[in-house]
Amino acid sequence: VSEGFLKDVFGNASSAQVDTTVTVDMTDTTAPVVASITASTVGNATLVGVDDVVTFTAIMTDDNKLKVGTSFTITLDNGASVLLERTESTGDKELVGTYTVVENDTDSNGLTIATTSAVNTASDVSGNVFESTSLSLTNSGSIAVKGTLSEATISSTGHTYDSVTGTLVLSGTKLNTLGVSNGDSVKDYLDWTKLTWNAVGTTPVPTDTLSAEDINTAVVNTSANTLTIVFNDDTDIGTKVLHALSGFGGTGTNVDTITVTQGFLRDTALNTS
Repeated sequence: VSEGFLKDVFGNASSAQVDTTVTVDMTDTTAPVVASITASTVGNATLVGVDDVVTFTAIMTDDNKLKVGTSFTITLDNGASVLLERTESTGDKELVGTYTVVENDTDSNGLTIATTSAVNTASDVSGNVFESTSLSLTNSGSIAVKGTLSEATISSTGHTYDSVTGTLVLSGTKLNTLGVSNGDSVKDYLDWTKLTWNAVGTTPVPTDTLSAEDINTAVVNTSANTLTIVFNDDTDIGTKVLHALSGFGGTGTNVDTITVTQGFLRDTALNTS
């Protein structure tokens, strides 16, 4: 408080006031308490793979706003650490942090909070610091992690196509690493845009890059290491487009080919082989 701050009604400065510094006690002495911590994923996925992001949001019960830039850290049961921070873009009582899955991370039972950092800065604007306690996720165990990559491949030979039934059988190796059991469907996991049919009977070679709409069923045989794919037969998709390619089909040295681009084979967490 500088001299001259106090004045009477006539504008005369107090003769007793001198420059001084005083302490100010905050009336709010209640430390913030975590009301809930939730984990969320893009599309509400319950299984996440490499490079997928899990967002953690902590809501505090404090009547006061949290101080921007303060934070606390949680350690997940798979060993990953997540810094939850109050920023300009979060709510007044929110701390948000993200966990990005890296290769070899795993948690088949679903993520939970193992520990909370004993040292943290999370506080309200009065400076009351959050005291670390045992915390748990509101939706504990609902998000599993698969950071192990598939080793599946499509072989260079051994593939067949039945044009009567529209059934393509692809041979491969280590298809049991796709994360599915023998006889399971892989239709929703494989990236069909990475598969292109080349009708080599004509020059230049007509091609058809597939899409999920072209596929009726896709089943894996982990014992025989094969993928059995049945095409749809509707207008403008599947066999209707495939069989209409100029030069489609052929025997001997005039056999059609399929181009398999990296990324076609994906496991249940959509990790690329």
